[in-house]
Amino acid sequence: MKKLTLLCIVALFMTLFHSCTKNNYYCSNCCTTEVDANGLTADVHNILSDSLLLIIKNLGMPINGGANPPALQGTYLVSKLELTNSNISSDVPGTNFADFRITFKNQNTTNLTVDIDYVNGPELGNGIKSYVVGDGKNFTVFAEISGSTNSQPFKNVYTLSGTMEDDGIHNFKSALTMTNDFGDPLNQYISIGDTRVFKDNDGFSPKQ
Repeated sequence: MKKLTLLCIVALFMTLFHSCTKNNYYCSNCCTTEVDANGLTADVHNILSDSLLLIIKNLGMPINGGANPPALQGTYLVSKLELTNSNISSDVPGTNFADFRITFKNQNTTNLTVDIDYVNGPELGNGIKSYVVGDGKNFTVFAEISGSTNSQPFKNVYTLSGTMEDDGIHNFKSALTMTNDFGDPLNQYISIGDTRVFKDNDGFSPKQ
């Protein structure tokens, strides 16, 4: 009886030391981040509201959900960045924007996180919080961005999707929504809540 009791105590401690302490999106015995029915994590929902998710989907932004995204490490060049859709009445689909150079680093396959930074013409951005989902070669990154253009700060939410191959990203698409323009003293930013969706014009973003 004493031996059985001791075994039960040991089993209890093993359970405690191998349990996650976060919410129900996390595995209770393996500490691997789980995804919901749409293939998204709780962290993604914390930075991307349901209403914003619906907006970007309606604008044609693909979302590749899942708990098994590919490795993203590296820098990739999106040349001929092309506007495909927008909720801004003055925008013209097909307009080309400055090249977009993005770097992924410090990817964590357990927590489904990844660090990002990018350069887009004079615009510089860094991920405050960045999360990755996907399955196989397909991925989507959701990032809350802190950035600046001409030394003026902004914050936005970026969504980035594509198919990862050995030579780079295929079928890259992105969506951005402005969340804070800090007063926009140079009158250079889109309005808060405005959303644009882009693609790589030739469908291929090589690894640099």
